[in-house]
Amino acid sequence: MLKVMLDPGHGGGKAHNRGFKQIDNLPYCNEGDCNFIYAKDYLKPALEKYGIIVGLTRSDIWQNPTLAARGAMARGYDLLLSCHSNAAGGSATGTEIWDSTNPKESIKDLTDKLCTAISSAIGTNNRGTKYRKNNNGSNYYGVLRNGLARHNFIIEHAFHDNYADCKKYVDNLDKVAKVTAKTIAEYFGLSKSESVTKTPILSKPTANLEQMKIWAKSKSNNLEFIGLADLYWRLAQTIGIDPVVAYVQMSHETGFLYKIKSAAGLDASFHNPCGLKITQGGGDYQASAHKKFLSWQDGIMAHLDHLALYAGATGYPKSNTNDPRHFKYLLGSCKYVEDLGGKWAPGKDYGYKLLNYISEIRSIKVEKKVEEKEHWAEKYWKDLSSKGIEIHEERFDDFMTRGEVFALLDRIIQKLNF
Repeated sequence: MLKVMLDPGHGGGKAHNRGFKQIDNLPYCNEGDCNFIYAKDYLKPALEKYGIIVGLTRSDIWQNPTLAARGAMARGYDLLLSCHSNAAGGSATGTEIWDSTNPKESIKDLTDKLCTAISSAIGTNNRGTKYRKNNNGSNYYGVLRNGLARHNFIIEHAFHDNYADCKKYVDNLDKVAKVTAKTIAEYFGLSKSESVTKTPILSKPTANLEQMKIWAKSKSNNLEFIGLADLYWRLAQTIGIDPVVAYVQMSHETGFLYKIKSAAGLDASFHNPCGLKITQGGGDYQASAHKKFLSWQDGIMAHLDHLALYAGATGYPKSNTNDPRHFKYLLGSCKYVEDLGGKWAPGKDYGYKLLNYISEIRSIKVEKKVEEKEHWAEKYWKDLSSKGIEIHEERFDDFMTRGEVFALLDRIIQKLNF
């Protein structure tokens, strides 16, 4: 089984900007954060689809291990792939890879293929595989000098201090990850693992509204909470999201509409169904860091737009949305409920908690109402009634008394003006 250690270069925050150009409203326009987002949210899952075991030298965006520590983490791995972007005064462009100068570690056949695939995916020039030594003949770059994988190399995807090159890169993170994974897999003779059936966020309803409401009543007697099922049912389908998925996420995020007290001090007056923060962000336990919407419809549409962005819905990202954190880099980063853990929320079991709720809703038995077939005589009764001939009871198969016959004939005669 192939093992790849991904090393998102540098650390988190502005200290690791390194001349990174501001692209659109991307909040993480610095090299350290972009490296982490790309490695964790894009490249890691792309490699795992081929059955590759993938590790990360940074489990958190703010971590910044020493170069020696990063290299040591790759012990026992086949590849140490250090993810970076480049800088050279703002005029240079292109993709290049720094391979290990140690002949036993060098893997130029693969790095050449990766340079070609990545530069093509970004739409930039291919600068090829490069080598750099210290005066003593060892690798110049510390992560390569300390790398303990069988093969160690650095990918400089594009030049982040060149706006055009940087924009091409950040606009194509998903594409770059896929071609990188495909190139590595093909080099080692791997094919995609048999796909495991997952639960798509974008889907037709997988349960009905009545099931959702019965489930909601089992969790809370809050009529406002139960009533929100109607809004989710209607609005989610206009976007293409399974309303069951969105509704259980709201239920989880709000503690069944604050049956469980919010750690951030939010309440129903925020009309914030999923803990969305303001554009600037802030602490998880700060109420002021969370967006306050004017109505539940506004808040739910923001939730749905944010979820649709994650799922890669057609027409996203939107230029006009209530979602305060509608960042382009999120597009298509999570298409399945199972994968929301570690992306939407830090907990790895987050998506599986939602799946438990979804399963509960789907398992609720609702008796189907049997529609009675219309009696053959009903159309005549309706026709006579529409013409003003009153017949007060629909007793189509009962006998009529002589009195009822006389009364009916009298009404008909009066109507005909005899």
